[in-house]
Amino acid sequence: MKSGPLSNGDVIEFVNRNFIPFVHDVSEAAQRGRIAALRPWEASYLSNWTYRLGFAVSVVVTPDGKLPLGATGMARGHWWQLDQSANFVPEKYRRFLGDAKARFDRLRAIDGDPTAATALKEAQRHALLDEIVRAIRDANRNEDVRPESAAR
Repeated sequence: MKSGPLSNGDVIEFVNRNFIPFVHDVSEAAQRGRIAALRPWEASYLSNWTYRLGFAVSVVVTPDGKLPLGATGMARGHWWQLDQSANFVPEKYRRFLGDAKARFDRLRAIDGDPTAATALKEAQRHALLDEIVRAIRDANRNEDVRPESAAR
């Protein structure tokens, strides 16, 4: 990824302007369990021995580390499709980051609205959480990766 999206000027600028990047290596036992939002990826890594061959995923989490806001997916699929995933395509990676930032901005607006009733805030937060889960699920299914013939 450092030679792909993370070497792209637009991606680097967006990350530096909007995020505090860090590496959390799930293969290192000492790092696991520290960030609540990353526990599903840690469990996934531990559940399948083939992930020890490679487990590249980017996850954006809230500043408190409690909630994931989006993920690139684990680049599963056929080896010839890997270069089509967000982990390898700067435009897709930048879109992933933009979507995660937009979700965080919406979360902040929901939580920071002093005029909204508690029930309304809970409903808005629930809808946002559903969207996050769907986005992560779709990323893990490589919904945007398909053979060229299907893309036409």
